[in-house]
Amino acid sequence: MSKQQFYIGQIFVGIYPPEAAEFCNDSQGTESACYIKGIESAEDGQRRFQIVPNDPPDPKEEALSRIRELQSYLDSTDWYVPRSMETGEPIPEEVKKKRAEAREEISRLREKHNI
Repeated sequence: MSKQQFYIGQIFVGIYPPEAAEFCNDSQGTESACYIKGIESAEDGQRRFQIVPNDPPDPKEEALSRIRELQSYLDSTDWYVPRSMETGEPIPEEVKKKRAEAREEISRLREKHNI
């Protein structure tokens, strides 16, 4: 079967072809992102599977994930500050700029999502 033969809502009886899983794996990050879910068996007792759409991402969870990513960057570059204070070694301009941008984005995300 080619990928074009699969679609959201499609049901398979018994087993589903590996190509259907590949179709869903290839769709991640797109509008048609999906997965294969076991659904209730009919009276004949055969297992059934259906291609279903992924739930839309929760904006608050996405914001929290981005905040964690930005905070990780800030944590990994914190050492520049005491070094600069103790030795006079300047913090690289690019690092200062990225740190400021990270703090600003964290503030925006927290305000927007009431975090």
